[in-house]
Amino acid sequence: MSTHVPLHEIVSGGAITTSGYFYPRPSQTTEFPLQGPSGITHITTTSPHGVVPGEGSCLVDEVTYKNNSSIPPATPCQQSCRCVSSIIHCVLLNCPPPPTHHTNCMPVQKEGACCPTYTCGKYHPEAPN
Repeated sequence: MSTHVPLHEIVSGGAITTSGYFYPRPSQTTEFPLQGPSGITHITTTSPHGVVPGEGSCLVDEVTYKNNSSIPPATPCQQSCRCVSSIIHCVLLNCPPPPTHHTNCMPVQKEGACCPTYTCGKYHPEAPN
C-alpha cells in the first residue's frame, strides 16, 4: 500500500515525486567507515520511513521558510502569505467594483497596484437599474 501527500513543489533528496504527489522511500541504512584513534569504526545511520529533511518548510526564491512562518507577498494582490505544511497560502485583496453612479467606467491598471482605478463618464445621482 502506498501513501501519498500532495505537494506544492517538487521535493528533492529522500523522496520521489510524481505528478505533484510525494511518495516516501522505504527506510534506508547507510554505513561508512570512520578512522578513529583506536582503528576503524563503522557508523550506521537510519532514516525513518517517510521523513524528508525540511519537510513542512517552503522554498521561495532560494530562501527556505519554516512551517507556519510568514512569507513576503509575491504580487501586489497578495495581502499576506504563510508557509503551511510546504504549501504557500496567501490572503488576496478584494478589489472594489466600478462606481455605480457613473457611466462607461473603464478600468485603469497601474503598474505595481493590484486593484484598478476607473475612468468614468457622466455622473448619475441615481444608480442605474
